[in-house]
Amino acid sequence: MPESKEERPVLVFGAGDHGKCVAESVLCAGSEWLVGFVDDNAELAPTSILGVPVLGTLGDVAATYRDAAERPAMVVA
Repeated sequence: MPESKEERPVLVFGAGDHGKCVAESVLCAGSEWLVGFVDDNAELAPTSILGVPVLGTLGDVAATYRDAAERPAMVVA
């Protein structure tokens, strides 16, 4: 959960090395709330990177965030 109302929820697309680098930057910046990773490889889904969960594929996550008001910002890695 975000610590403040100013934090925007963010998903990182790609759970590989570059996605990990993007996630580290998001975590260091502290102005966003890192919700999790999205990856085309469905087998990564119950794992975590840097303590942040891999939530599934883009299709899995899109089904979760149907309401535009609740959708996180998307970071493409």
